[in-house]
Amino acid sequence: MNKKGNENFQALCAIIIVAAAVIVAWQVALPVYSKTITDQNKLSADLKASEKKLASVSKNATVLSTTEAQDLVNMLKIAIPEDKDMANLITEIEAIAKSQGMFIPSPSITDGADNTVSISFGISGSLTEIEKFMETVQSDLRFFNIKSISMSNSNDVINMSMSIEAYKRTSGAASAAEATEFIPAVNGGV
Repeated sequence: MNKKGNENFQALCAIIIVAAAVIVAWQVALPVYSKTITDQNKLSADLKASEKKLASVSKNATVLSTTEAQDLVNMLKIAIPEDKDMANLITEIEAIAKSQGMFIPSPSITDGADNTVSISFGISGSLTEIEKFMETVQSDLRFFNIKSISMSNSNDVINMSMSIEAYKRTSGAASAAEATEFIPAVNGGV
């Protein structure tokens, strides 16, 4: 081959190599680029949805006033009384029974683990009275956890043995003032 023909051949080979490189790059890079664009679009959509949800949550968030915070603390103090207030627990359960026309003859109270107190007692009444008693115990302001129930029926009278657990605050619990200071700080420093 002459020199000119050799140069043309080399140029043709270079063009073929460049064309092959472009085709290979197109076949390899295009799917990766397309996946990257798809992932980016999906992440952008997720980000917009998250921002919208955050805006909705922020808009619906409730900020407690100091009075509302104090009322909440007072309700929690009733729901979970101090350790020394546990004697009133039996009185409260007896009052619930009395409001339903029933009587608790011999309740027993024992300290449990993890700031709990267990109360065991027997009670008798009609099915309606027993149901109303249990509904009242469950909806009482104080937190109660019914641990066990056993029932028997005798001449249209239901005899029920019940064990419930109540919660108590220890002396190391936060004071109302500390809670009142904490709650507004959580709500955005109001």
